[in-house]
Amino acid sequence: MEKILFIQDDSPGNFKALTFAISLAGKMDAQLLLAHTFLPAQVRREKVIAGNTDSQLTGLPDTSPAFPESNANTTCEIDILGMNAKQAAQLINKEGVRMIIKGVPECPTPTSLNLGILLNHIYCPLLLIPENWSLKDMERIAYLADLRYCQTHIVRYLANLAAVCRADLSVVHLTKHGMVHIDEAYAHQLFDEQVRRKVKYQQLGFNYTRETNLIKAADVLTNGMHNDLLVMTKSRYHYNELVGPAINSTLPSHIHAPLLIFPG
Repeated sequence: MEKILFIQDDSPGNFKALTFAISLAGKMDAQLLLAHTFLPAQVRREKVIAGNTDSQLTGLPDTSPAFPESNANTTCEIDILGMNAKQAAQLINKEGVRMIIKGVPECPTPTSLNLGILLNHIYCPLLLIPENWSLKDMERIAYLADLRYCQTHIVRYLANLAAVCRADLSVVHLTKHGMVHIDEAYAHQLFDEQVRRKVKYQQLGFNYTRETNLIKAADVLTNGMHNDLLVMTKSRYHYNELVGPAINSTLPSHIHAPLLIFPG
């Protein structure tokens, strides 16, 4: 059984991201691992109750998730409380995790786990769910890459993800900064030869653009073309321009949809 790991913290939007993680785990028939980076409210509540001071219960929300019965036997908890990013990555890799999911607050919020360092040491992609995103099923997935550097293993991974979500998948060509644009006809030929022949997914498509403003491109992909998930590779040009180190606290304001980041 595949494994999805959810980073359970107390940041705003956490419950929305957890709801999505539960749904995706169900679609993938995957085990959901909850990795706590803070002392859960349920434990805090028990400590307060032990002190026999009912007045101290005020303001302590019960954030313990109520899992659907269908997930009751496929959910477990692991403790990464107090671990740094490298230590957490070692545990995640040992567990053979297929995807990591985390909610991201709208406003910058300190986090105990450095996501940038985590991405340097894990083997699986990290899915970030913005707090202000309207919770929905994924219907359209867009992988941003200069076609000349498109990674087939990522497209295969995304095709499997799209299949369980019954979603459309597209590779979006965005020319790497400093390189010349490739001819559109040649780009389609290259896609057919290097991607489509190697990835068998009926709903796999290709979008060619000469747009050099990546923020504008991201806006068109989410608000114009209504993609529900943007995909990129860490430390590549598109990631550095659109995201950079911001994921340690929040996502940039121009990222409106969930973001799946593959280790670089």
